[in-house]
Amino acid sequence: MSLRFLAVGSSDPGVVRSHNEDSGLISPRLLAVADGMGGHAAGEIASTTIIRELAAVAVKGALADNNLVRAIERTKVALADLSKSDQSRAGLGTTVSAVAINENKIIVVHVGDSRVYRYRNGSLMSLTRDHTYVQTLLDVGEISEAEAKVHPKRSLLTQAVDAQSNISPDVTEVEVEPGDRLLVCSDGLSGVVEPDVMLRALQKDRDSAVSDLVAAAQAAGAPDNVTVIVADLVSTTQAADARGVTIIGAAAEGAPTVKVPRHFGFNPIVVVAVVSLIIAASGFGLQRWWAGQWQVAAQDGVVVVNQGISQEIFGLKLYRTPLVSKIPTTSLPLFEQQQLERGVIVESLDQAEQTLQQLAERSVTCNTDPNSCLP
Repeated sequence: MSLRFLAVGSSDPGVVRSHNEDSGLISPRLLAVADGMGGHAAGEIASTTIIRELAAVAVKGALADNNLVRAIERTKVALADLSKSDQSRAGLGTTVSAVAINENKIIVVHVGDSRVYRYRNGSLMSLTRDHTYVQTLLDVGEISEAEAKVHPKRSLLTQAVDAQSNISPDVTEVEVEPGDRLLVCSDGLSGVVEPDVMLRALQKDRDSAVSDLVAAAQAAGAPDNVTVIVADLVSTTQAADARGVTIIGAAAEGAPTVKVPRHFGFNPIVVVAVVSLIIAASGFGLQRWWAGQWQVAAQDGVVVVNQGISQEIFGLKLYRTPLVSKIPTTSLPLFEQQQLERGVIVESLDQAEQTLQQLAERSVTCNTDPNSCLP
């Protein structure tokens, strides 16, 4: 028996903000909410980048906590690089709260003040601790809960995925069981809606719960973007499929992303050094390492499998393409097209072939039912 999520989500700009900087991800084994910050054309870039990084992890099905943490760390490096090259975006960043299924447990990876709650038997329990200045004051008993709600620095983060913070994501394993319900949300909900209102909403079906929660935030003034995901844990005799990733909010509205560095994305100087070592090495260690680098990517309008380092130098390809599929990249959802343009890292040729099979089935589904393949 394995567990999977049945989830519904919504992302709303709120009453005050003119645009949405929140993004979210829903898949059978991974959920995530990211609350971008940095103003127009910055916050949405940050939240979209981290959500698309996590979407790539979801599609691969490699949901160990270290893979989730690495996706966050890669995003931080990319955002720091962007803020250095473009001073108008120096303040961009994002929170992120992600929940992955691992056998009979869930792994919660968290940075910032978005939240994850577990609803069980009429009780609501927070699975995350806010990385905020006010939470620090609460922890040491300097202020009360009532004072925290009106504190002038209640929105000041002590950790975020940005250029400045030294992040150390919280990673928590939580025992769960079929029938548990999770709420993953940005502080646009948790900052204005009381827990008893959340409880009443969560007693309804998923669609109604999401609608009621967003409506409750709007009724409370919704000064910030509001993103809500409600997910039920159900048991299944089949392994949860990695396909069916849905993104919401800014990430689904075409917000741009930042190019994220990967271990195969070396600069030319490093590539020359690696190639020289490969040529000069008397053993086969580096050659074996090169042969073990695989990615599924877009090439000439179709999906291919590449082996090696995804670089060219002086016209010399440092990779080969052992598999060329007949899957047109344009037949896939937008976020998958974008992931393929950047390359989806896999661990072996077998895993690459499995990914190709999933994409082929996804392509057929999208062609027969386009509404099922919205971004």
